[in-house]
Amino acid sequence: MWKNDLSYLSIPVTKIDTRTRGEAKTKEAFAKFPLSWARRIGVPKHAATYPLAVFLVYQNWRHRGEPITVSNLAVEKFGINRKQKPDALRELADLGLIRVSQSGKAAPRVQILTCPPECHAGVRQNAIPCPV
Repeated sequence: MWKNDLSYLSIPVTKIDTRTRGEAKTKEAFAKFPLSWARRIGVPKHAATYPLAVFLVYQNWRHRGEPITVSNLAVEKFGINRKQKPDALRELADLGLIRVSQSGKAAPRVQILTCPPECHAGVRQNAIPCPV
């Protein structure tokens, strides 16, 4: 009877949190969206303008202010299809938030426009969108 029944030796297992202090609970990405952009965009003409703006701000941070290639595949994750993308890019460019360059049928390259040095004297500029 005792030879086959080893259940009396079992130890209750408790799962413990092994994260270090400050380590994120989740790996989901987020973007800090400038309120100045929200004010400039206001009520957009195109439904894709806000999602594209959030995408561009996030990518600007990831690429440390370098120009961003805006492929159809990349913006699809934000619910923007290839027909909506040009209209949203044009609207953001018309508002003075971005500069778009494109060669032929290649994916457009976008540069987020930042503050000129004289815009905010004494404030350090880190390739962030202009708050004015």
